[in-house]
Amino acid sequence: MKKNILILGCKNYPAFSSKKVISGGMEVYVLEILRHLKDTYNFTIISGYSQRDDKVKVISVPLVGGFALQPISLCLYSFIIALWIALFGKKIDLINAQTPLSGLIGFFLKKLLKIPYIVSVHIFASDEDHVGKYARIYGAIEKIVLKNADKVVAAGNQLKHFLDQRYAFSDGHVVVINPGMDLCDVDPGLVSDEIVRQVEGDFFKILFMGRLVKENGLLDLLEAVKILGDRPIKLLIAGNGNLEGVVREFINKEGLQEKVKMLGIVKGADKLYLIKHVNLSIRTSYHEVFPVAYLESIAFGIPVIATPVGDTEILAQKTGAITIVPIKQPEATAEAIKKQIQAGPLSQEIIDRCRLFIKSINWQRQARFTQDLFDTIMKEKK
Repeated sequence: MKKNILILGCKNYPAFSSKKVISGGMEVYVLEILRHLKDTYNFTIISGYSQRDDKVKVISVPLVGGFALQPISLCLYSFIIALWIALFGKKIDLINAQTPLSGLIGFFLKKLLKIPYIVSVHIFASDEDHVGKYARIYGAIEKIVLKNADKVVAAGNQLKHFLDQRYAFSDGHVVVINPGMDLCDVDPGLVSDEIVRQVEGDFFKILFMGRLVKENGLLDLLEAVKILGDRPIKLLIAGNGNLEGVVREFINKEGLQEKVKMLGIVKGADKLYLIKHVNLSIRTSYHEVFPVAYLESIAFGIPVIATPVGDTEILAQKTGAITIVPIKQPEATAEAIKKQIQAGPLSQEIIDRCRLFIKSINWQRQARFTQDLFDTIMKEKK
């Protein structure tokens, strides 16, 4: 008989299915894990602004407020629904919370009904640089939730190290299951004319793909573009976020309308085509965990410039395709871009090396690790 697993903490499902929320790597992670495991378990997912799935029970709830308040409202709705399911619905064999905040629900249901729970951690959320004045409160919640979890899954090696050091966890309490990636190609028939137009022209095309939030260092990148002056470059910004208005204001104020183009959310075949047809991918982030966006670029032979945060330096060592630049130093970023313009595309040897590494972390493999962890916890708690 299939076990029943409750997934909590995603702002929408599937990822990027609603413009009302800012999806990220967490939502993509869950989508891929469920895609590989939804024939193995009965999944129920409580998330905001979601769509139906024939093999997953999806409970969509409204979210209140903006970027900061949405996770809180999701947690409150999820607690009420999860408690009702636990008391009056099907037996819950395991809870997998995707944030420490949603892990509070697992904590309470474990205390009340002895339901085991796992918390997947996708960001350095309790770091003061990440959440500012809320770090102390969030850190207190995180400590309680993670300490009492049956297991903690970190989405990157540096994140595991951070959690182990911060909370002095015993060896093995935190395990690493980083995001996976599958090699794929572009179906030209599915690509929009608008995206094709964006990469036409004889100029050096630079791609920023990600959430438009402060921690992704987009304003530093814009400063670097400004420093580059009249060089024939074009920065394409793909994504959405609460910094969108600030970015547009910067572009207009500095007269960068011809140098920078905001594309909004780009996904599917358009996303792959865009990645494949630029000259450089870049993100001058303050925080990363395991940045799959970089792997998406190097899989197509596109070099990457990035800052040394999260597992970025590990990925740089394994692939040889990522140039590291200092955080919050637009001048260094501009210099790295100039050098990349001169260097040209990656060699075939580096591309082969990159693709070999990507094959070693495919989603089927990561899903198998997740399944082994789920089964171990549920067996132990019988």
